[in-house]
Amino acid sequence: MKKKFKKIFIIGYNKTATSTLDALFNSNGWDTQHHDGLWEVDKKEVFSDQHAESTNSFDFKKLYRNYPEALFILNLRKLGDWIMSRCRHVFFSVALDTIKDTNRPIKASWAYPSLEDIYGDKRTLDINNEAKEKYFNFIKEKIKLWIDERQNYYKDILEFFKDKKNNLIIIDIYEKDWKVFIADHTMEGYIMTTDRMLASEGEAFNEITSLSDSDKKFYDEFMFTHKALVKKAIDEILSEYPSSAKGSVLLHEDEENKKFLDIYKNNFKK
Repeated sequence: MKKKFKKIFIIGYNKTATSTLDALFNSNGWDTQHHDGLWEVDKKEVFSDQHAESTNSFDFKKLYRNYPEALFILNLRKLGDWIMSRCRHVFFSVALDTIKDTNRPIKASWAYPSLEDIYGDKRTLDINNEAKEKYFNFIKEKIKLWIDERQNYYKDILEFFKDKKNNLIIIDIYEKDWKVFIADHTMEGYIMTTDRMLASEGEAFNEITSLSDSDKKFYDEFMFTHKALVKKAIDEILSEYPSSAKGSVLLHEDEENKKFLDIYKNNFKK
């Protein structure tokens, strides 16, 4: 396998196939770093899975200055789906962690408040109306922040690389053969890997099916309630945005998207 770049920075958000991208490069012999801590840019070759709470992907301008020959990959998915996936990723973990150890304190994270803040007694996790209201208010504020941050971040990327188009490729992870598009652009003689998203779903399924009947009942109620609250929050917030925003993979306005996609028409897998 021949590498076409020395450094590759995957600057899309978490929950946009970053695990799949990491697996693709790692399986083909690249030295990768995939987690939400600061990237060790002097030690590795391919970097992914960042978000604003602990990141240096937002320093893409500095990364470009230090590595002007590097490739930057902006990986995208529909706004509404991305928000739900982000939230589900965290409350799924909270549900399983709570089942495994009801005495374990779960602190506030980037997408979930501390259990004590919502439920008081972390050992009971009674999903009553007060708990629902507390989570809803918390996640609604987070979602609003994510939507605006995402819009500004994408605009900044698109403006910055307008005269550096060879350094940026853009992918929609729901489009067919996007992994082949990435692989063809970055290496020769590669092997194609199993979709990591499907593997993750299989691992999650195994964890859920191993639960006792009582734990499974709690899990189902916990997940159903949280999904409904997130959906309600998404719908309420996005009612204030252009109607095209929920299904957009890039910017909220169709005209803005068209302008940038015309600029990057040879760099965008669609």
